[in-house]
Amino acid sequence: AVNKVNFQMRRGELMSIIGPNGAGKTTFFNLLSGHLRPTEGQVFFNGQEITQLPSHQRSKLGIGRSFQLTNVFPNLTAFENIRVAAQSRKKTYDLWNSWKTYKDLYEKAERILERIGLLKKRDIFANTLAYGEQRYLEIGIALATDPILLLLDEPTSGMSPEESRQTANFIKEMSKDLNIILVEHDMEVVMNISDRVTCMDNGSIVACDPPNEIRKNPKVQQCYLRE
Repeated sequence: AVNKVNFQMRRGELMSIIGPNGAGKTTFFNLLSGHLRPTEGQVFFNGQEITQLPSHQRSKLGIGRSFQLTNVFPNLTAFENIRVAAQSRKKTYDLWNSWKTYKDLYEKAERILERIGLLKKRDIFANTLAYGEQRYLEIGIALATDPILLLLDEPTSGMSPEESRQTANFIKEMSKDLNIILVEHDMEVVMNISDRVTCMDNGSIVACDPPNEIRKNPKVQQCYLRE
């Protein structure tokens, strides 16, 4: 699914990964986040080899992720979803104390809810939020883990054109503070916000260039025309 991929990301970049269905994009994300381990090759993050580290340890190093299928705690409120994620970063925690005694967690969760536009719905259960709101909540969960690198797997999937434009603007705004890699099928989103675009096909990288060069690349065009 992923074949001899040589991939590097520079600090401060917003990168997109594109390619036809079955190209290996999500599998590649799984290798970066630790949900899969490569049969050969190495993965480095911030100068440290992380090839054998499980996903929770990579998360602690600063790799956050959203998923292709929305992945939230459905029976917790929006606030509780964010607060639990923020709590995972607390180094000392007394199980005998109520979480309410940790004012920093409360304030952090509210700041993130405001950032993702869900502060007014803080007490709504996640499974009753609209689909687009659940997508934002998942990004908020990732933000609560204090990532250095944020992996977004098809963040605009299932959204209307207007919702996709709003989400693209939100991702661009986040990239001022974070390194972001997104897998995305919406070419308007990709071309408008990416610093570089990587095209995959049959598990390999076909091209990795700025959007204007990717748009004109005949190999990239062939990938999509074939599909």
